[in-house]
Amino acid sequence: MSNIGLNSNIFHSFRGYLDMLNHYIVDANYARIKGEKYNDHRVTDFFTALNNQKIIDPNLRLIRSIIQSHYRLQGKEPNQSILEIAKKVENSENDVNIMTELEDLLNVLREQYNESYARIKGED
Repeated sequence: MSNIGLNSNIFHSFRGYLDMLNHYIVDANYARIKGEKYNDHRVTDFFTALNNQKIIDPNLRLIRSIIQSHYRLQGKEPNQSILEIAKKVENSENDVNIMTELEDLLNVLREQYNESYARIKGED
């Protein structure tokens, strides 16, 4: 696969996950402000899948690798951190700490998304 094809695939694959996480963060923050519980099974399933060491989906494997690198740079254990997020989302524990962590992950993925777009356009 050419570099343009690879980056195009990354770009298009990440878009759906970025949208899903962004919508979750907005909706969960709104519910938290209103004093309501909120969860989304898609987000729970996403983080549960990321923690599965036998996952075969190449898009999720790439995202897992990026997130694991992010946690390692912070000195955290990646699999445990991902599992904790899945549990908190599933249990509607949308406190400020989990929202901040999700926003950090969203920014990490968004950076990769933007880099892929720049490479497609030949700007890297």
